[in-house]
Amino acid sequence: MTSTRRISYRQRHPLGGSFMSTFVTAYAHSEDPVRQPALANIARESVRSNNGRTDLVEWDGYSLFVHGQRIFLWSGEFHTWRLPVLELWLDVLQKIKALGMNAISIYVHWGLVNPAPGHLDFDGYRALEPLYQMAMQVGLWVVLRPGPYINAETTAGGVPHWVTSTVTSHLRTNGTSYRNAWKPYVTKVAEISTPWQITRGGPIIAVQMENEYVNRDDVGFPGKLEMMVQLKEALLQGGIDVPLTINDAYMGKNYMNGSGSGDIYGFDSYPQNFDCEHPEKWNSVLTNHWDFHREANPGQPLYIPEFQGGAYDAWGPGAPGYGACKQLTGAGFESVFDLNLWAQNAKMINIYMAYGGTSWGHLPFPGVYTSYDYGSAISENRDIDSPKYAELKRQGLFLRSTPSFYETDVIGNSTTAGSHSDHPAVIVDNQDVFGTLLKNPKTGVEFYIVRHLDSTSQKNSSFRLNITAPGALRSNHLKTMQIPIVCPSIQLHGRQSKVIVANLNFERSPYVPERSNKFAQRDQQVILNQAARREPPDLLYSTASIFFTGWTGDRHVVVFYGDAGQEHEFAMRLRGADGRFGKAHALMRVESVRSDNILAGYTIISVLAGMKGLLPLWESAEQVVMYADTEETASLWAPVLEDRDTKSTGKEARDWVSYVGDVAPSNVSSFWSIGTSQSIIVGGPHLVRSASYSLTARRLDLVGDLALDCDTYLTVIALPKYTTSITWNGQSIETFATSELQDASTSAIKLLLRKAPAPASASSLDSFKPPTLVDWEYANSLPEISSTYDDSEWMAADNETTHIPYPPVFGQKVLYGCDYGFCEGVVIWRGHFMGGLEDRVRLVINGGEGESLPANAILYINDIFIRTTYGNSTNNKKIVSETDEYYWFPEGSVDNMGLDETHNNWQTDGSRSPRGIRGYQLSTGTSFDYWKVQGKAGGYQEYHDKLRGIFNEGGLHAEREGWHLVQSEITSQKRPTLDHPQWTKRSPEDGLPATTRFATFDDPERNLPRHHWIISPGGHAGVGFFRTTFDLKVPASHDVMMSVVFDDLDSTAAPPYRAFLFINGWMMGKRIGNLGPQTKFPVQKGILNYEGFNTIGVALWAMEPTIPVHPRITLVTDKVYETGFA
Repeated sequence: MTSTRRISYRQRHPLGGSFMSTFVTAYAHSEDPVRQPALANIARESVRSNNGRTDLVEWDGYSLFVHGQRIFLWSGEFHTWRLPVLELWLDVLQKIKALGMNAISIYVHWGLVNPAPGHLDFDGYRALEPLYQMAMQVGLWVVLRPGPYINAETTAGGVPHWVTSTVTSHLRTNGTSYRNAWKPYVTKVAEISTPWQITRGGPIIAVQMENEYVNRDDVGFPGKLEMMVQLKEALLQGGIDVPLTINDAYMGKNYMNGSGSGDIYGFDSYPQNFDCEHPEKWNSVLTNHWDFHREANPGQPLYIPEFQGGAYDAWGPGAPGYGACKQLTGAGFESVFDLNLWAQNAKMINIYMAYGGTSWGHLPFPGVYTSYDYGSAISENRDIDSPKYAELKRQGLFLRSTPSFYETDVIGNSTTAGSHSDHPAVIVDNQDVFGTLLKNPKTGVEFYIVRHLDSTSQKNSSFRLNITAPGALRSNHLKTMQIPIVCPSIQLHGRQSKVIVANLNFERSPYVPERSNKFAQRDQQVILNQAARREPPDLLYSTASIFFTGWTGDRHVVVFYGDAGQEHEFAMRLRGADGRFGKAHALMRVESVRSDNILAGYTIISVLAGMKGLLPLWESAEQVVMYADTEETASLWAPVLEDRDTKSTGKEARDWVSYVGDVAPSNVSSFWSIGTSQSIIVGGPHLVRSASYSLTARRLDLVGDLALDCDTYLTVIALPKYTTSITWNGQSIETFATSELQDASTSAIKLLLRKAPAPASASSLDSFKPPTLVDWEYANSLPEISSTYDDSEWMAADNETTHIPYPPVFGQKVLYGCDYGFCEGVVIWRGHFMGGLEDRVRLVINGGEGESLPANAILYINDIFIRTTYGNSTNNKKIVSETDEYYWFPEGSVDNMGLDETHNNWQTDGSRSPRGIRGYQLSTGTSFDYWKVQGKAGGYQEYHDKLRGIFNEGGLHAEREGWHLVQSEITSQKRPTLDHPQWTKRSPEDGLPATTRFATFDDPERNLPRHHWIISPGGHAGVGFFRTTFDLKVPASHDVMMSVVFDDLDSTAAPPYRAFLFINGWMMGKRIGNLGPQTKFPVQKGILNYEGFNTIGVALWAMEPTIPVHPRITLVTDKVYETGFA
């Protein structure tokens, strides 16, 4: 039976305005019907383990330990090869660090770095060392994922194309031929990466073995486990000391134990799937991860190596584009699904993708187009201006601020009873609301993660929550208390989740001189002792979310936040005898509990609906407390505060210096919690990349980006003591009197950084417009259709056998491009025969796997266009991967759309697609005299473009001639010069000249014999190449994000053409007019020359003779930021 006592309090503070009489309602239980289970019965066995090779990375059933400290691995996926400008990697890493993340996960692309047998190329954007160096600089750990198979929506899943045609054994098995192919690559990756492991002072803390692979012989091919054993052996022999991890494709326990297993097991989770066509349609959250983990591997952390951070989009006329994918997996998805994963106690999570980038050239597998934006938090053009980025940042900074969350037990939820009780472990007074309780078994901190019971619900709900009373209050027979106390309720608005924290003690000062030489101890023991002494916690509860809690010098800073349309409340013990409340605000109530109340010592602060902006609540020499609405937090940043002085000493140094300056290895000074526990809150800028403080100069240095379309004010919260000046991107913005800045109550200063110019006075850069693309030149890029074309230098296509496990359907010769060294892009086949009675030929053409097939081939007899053969795409589900049709005397041009990934039935040889002509047969039964084939100049053995690599070029005449390159490369690569008469003045808007002869039938229904055709002149079908140049002059102080746009003007709704876009030699886009959806192609600085001459080339392939295509091609500005990124 429960008795209830009401305890009133009343005290006014300036911030509160008029006072509202309120009550604290608590419950003293005689029978304790909602008794929480004893932690000993539910806690995981906290036994620290390692791999026997190093103790610098260890783990238990909760989380990882790095350098002896428990961490929550909060990581973002980044594929450097999808951003082939090495200098921009640092930009992406800084933006990932600003999210509050502490690690990145990276795939290495075997096919890129091993383009031919015996040739390993880790130069340029394929390099690994520069990334490792940048990760050390920024302070991000690295999880290395070298495959060999990676999937990643890239051609052949990352397996080199030459492997798919030369290896005699099955892929991804222990076959000798396959092992001989991957081992040199894996050995080289280990050789490069071993010195960059944490054991050698580097950032690599784990290496993943293979990717998403099954350990069963009843599917696919045998030898999987044996291959994993070989791979593990190769990595260890290569010097890998850090833990080896597994990424299972599902909760299948594959390679969790036994030979071939890793040290830490994890599995993928993509709960929302990839239906970007219906971004409002949600799946329910998955709730079985924790149960699986408890049963499968409770001695390891629950690890999700790929948790959905976006979705890929497929080819197709109805494909919605990545804006819809970003909506499908936007801020609401992150709030509900990410926190649902937290509620299942996952402490190692990698968001796939943090930055998607561009699948330029021939990188994509057939199912996706050029953009790999993925709807990720950082967009393809590197922009972060989105609610999705802001939400992920709020989550990351909460995790960074709350180490008590790194070790929690799942106590129960609101629908299941707790241990030793018939009542739910979480009590809420609204049946539409679902809550899960996680509790730190040592400190007693509670985390109530709440959402709608129907996670797809879009309703608004209000509720109250029972929390466990802390130990100090339980001595007064108070078992639970219902919150909020002042506000009527907690609110959930639609697809939203929250973490409600109770009984939290804040981290103590990061500078502890008497323990300064005891690395990794920090203040955790202080908090444990405080809990053991049953002292009241610093934060009793908060229905507002925690944005940040941490230290700037000797000042503790707390920033709460919440939606402006909701009410929020928190009760905490404010520090500092000299403290004062902020200015009164009509939407704030601040009330202290009377000394005779059991909650004495706490101040309850409530926020009413409608509160917007950033509001100081409490300021003292010890503590700063702030509140912001959710929207305001998008422009709040908490960069790590680095020490500019290497030898700061004395009292002033102790007042602010980063904690680990003398207790951690110096090379980890930028790693949060391991190298520093100092931070600073900065508000206003578009991005704050870094913050550092020089005690010698008494100067705070900030680096970041500013938007140009609005006034920007810089707000600095809890400015370090003794500061006399602040710089922004190296420029002094204000100098203060020392006495002003030593005022303990000065918690925030606000300065005007940049005023948006009036339209009439805007600078040339503020109103930057890229040049109009004019003065185009044109040349024919399909001379091979002429009967007089000389193909004597071409390779004879005379193979009669193939290692590709898909034999020809008919025909004497094997006509697969990769068998002749031509694996990427366009491959041209010329079949020769002596004409007689033949009136048709049957061709089986394979140009792209069925998940996505734009046009397969365009066919000619001599110089007469016959027709284009089309496949289809994923989007409308009419999958056509291979065409089998009759043609009249064709000579064909086939585009290889990339190779497939492993099929869903684990048929790993699905990556060995037979791109080319799978069958040919003349109507009379006679054979072709011979076939010739031509693809990329030099094939994969001797390709010319070593800078961009194997996937940049195909076999179009223009590519082989080097027309897409800048002039200096044409010379250095010994390509033919452009000075010849075939070039004429013509723009893509004009389309191809109407010079093609084409065949049409005199019977539209084609019921007459197929030789009844009409030869017509003036057709538009063919392939032409357009080229122009332009200059850019963009100062280094600005990040101008630009794209190339295709506008089809008044063409048909789905104009049948294909275009390859080249920028300064880089193929940065494939535009498929009849499929889409991509018409805009971001082009990065470094691909574009921002300080000089640029060349743009477009190979335009018109696929129908009677439908002219004339796309307008423009260079546009997406965003402009004033940046501190050099």
